[in-house]
Amino acid sequence: MEGDELSYIYMDRKGKSQMEESGTGLKIKYSVNWTNECSYTLKVTKVMENPEEENVNMNEIITVKIIATDDDHYIEERHFATSGKIKKQLIYIDM
Repeated sequence: MEGDELSYIYMDRKGKSQMEESGTGLKIKYSVNWTNECSYTLKVTKVMENPEEENVNMNEIITVKIIATDDDHYIEERHFATSGKIKKQLIYIDM
């Protein structure tokens, strides 16, 4: 996994829609499709804010596997289909 770095994301999920905000201010809305109780896929539906003009692949399918949970956050591995990248992220849940 890319240097085994852990990035931080704030997330708010409602039904099959998920909003995420990174530390850079990038806000993305995704559609969510659960494949089992610990895995789901994400597809970008809209870039809400992108202050640093980061490259966002609007056609990317991200496969997510939850690997650890706690009361207000969980750790996941994200597999990016087009680049083959794997990223570990700490997700804070908006409660």
